[in-house]
Amino acid sequence: MVRGDSLALNSPTFWQPGVFHSERLVNMSHHNYRQEPNVRFSPDKSLVLFTSNMFGPSYVFGAEVAKADNPPAGDVQSTPELARRFNPVDPPAAGA
Repeated sequence: MVRGDSLALNSPTFWQPGVFHSERLVNMSHHNYRQEPNVRFSPDKSLVLFTSNMFGPSYVFGAEVAKADNPPAGDVQSTPELARRFNPVDPPAAGA
């Protein structure tokens, strides 16, 4: 039963659930999943930090959470392009 007073579920003082919308920050298609990415946030919540071996050896990566406003044309490169440039070996097939 929904009450009509200040303790009601639809009261502005009652905690209201939100909706989570995910957004892909990095294409992990060249990541070899024998290693866990171990995602963490930076202390100021501006970066998502993770490990990956998509370029061969394991590295720590940081992806900015904020969207870029009109990035310069040469600044944006796709993760698969970078992976092919630094580790020209295709990722193993799924389940291999």
